[in-house]
Amino acid sequence: MACASLAELHASLVRGEAPALPATLWESWLWGLDATADVHAKAPLNHSHLAGLVLCRALAAQLAAHGQAALGAGAPALSAAQWGASVAGVVGEGPALGVRAAYRALAMKAHHDQLLHTQVSIAQLLCELPAATVAQHLAALFAQAGALLIAGGHCGAPAGGGGAPVALLDDTSGLHTVAFTARGQSRTAPCWTHARVRHQLDVFLVLFRAARVVALAVPPPRGLPLHELHEFHKEAGMDRFHELGMRYDLPPGAVLSYMHLFSGMFNSVSQVVYYNYPDYVRRAQVSTAELNTGEQPIYTLGPLLELEPTTPLHYEEAPLAPPPGAALSAAPGADFSGWRLYLVAGLLFLLTPDGEVWHDPNVKVLMAPVADARRGSVSATIS
Repeated sequence: MACASLAELHASLVRGEAPALPATLWESWLWGLDATADVHAKAPLNHSHLAGLVLCRALAAQLAAHGQAALGAGAPALSAAQWGASVAGVVGEGPALGVRAAYRALAMKAHHDQLLHTQVSIAQLLCELPAATVAQHLAALFAQAGALLIAGGHCGAPAGGGGAPVALLDDTSGLHTVAFTARGQSRTAPCWTHARVRHQLDVFLVLFRAARVVALAVPPPRGLPLHELHEFHKEAGMDRFHELGMRYDLPPGAVLSYMHLFSGMFNSVSQVVYYNYPDYVRRAQVSTAELNTGEQPIYTLGPLLELEPTTPLHYEEAPLAPPPGAALSAAPGADFSGWRLYLVAGLLFLLTPDGEVWHDPNVKVLMAPVADARRGSVSATIS
């Protein structure tokens, strides 16, 4: 969807209207738009941000007006009852919580704490709870972000659309005051800063992606021959290992947030890890024997990719085409096996050419079908 059309949709939402959203907008935001695109003074939000902004504000407005909302194919549906449920019943105990309130009653500070808790705990939540439950939790937080935006207005617009009361805007670090003219009178209103909007939408995007791939994931075939790693694989994969180690040690969404906090300056994940953890010490690689267990992907994946160089590894902030769950529409080229790896929230997934999503905690088991398919294609070529 064109950026101008999204801007028109957003303007309608700001005016308190209820425009019909394209059925494909959710999937486009989730996988199709380039969330890494730069921002600058004349365009403080990129195309992906604008799509996310429309979605969260529309979700909140629809819930306030009609009691239930769905944002299109693939999006988690949400009811007023779920939006009004207690947060603690879904997430459980954890750091920086201490709140016993409904999602729709969360003020900015409490909402930020809940999102932060979810961000750093998402892998654990997805392992302990059904993916649909986690997606519902994310959707309720997403709706409340939209309600808070409605309460405070955005981009100099007055509040409107039946959202949360302005009293819930209790985080002055995420707000600035803007002036606008209404009915001939000059007034002031609180408005979310662009930096706060970008950060929230960046984190939500990555968390929704994680919940989606976990929901799609099934175990790979078992019983296939496994790769055997040697010392030279370990040494050749050392640069990739250090990069992956830093990726695993960062919370999901941290790289994407950094890209927009320091737009145009991102070059390496090391910038992000030392920005977040100034005293960070890189991990040391384990022994070859430990690598060959495959039980710690963070250590084994780098050397393993030396054996499968035509299998690209996509990181959580990158757009994916086709998205997880969709088959390749054309035969892969000579430098691409058709298999893809996707790393999100510290979880590794294998995307098959047929559109399946596979996950196994043992990375050698996960990668075995790639080698098996490659051996089969080589045999077919020879014969």
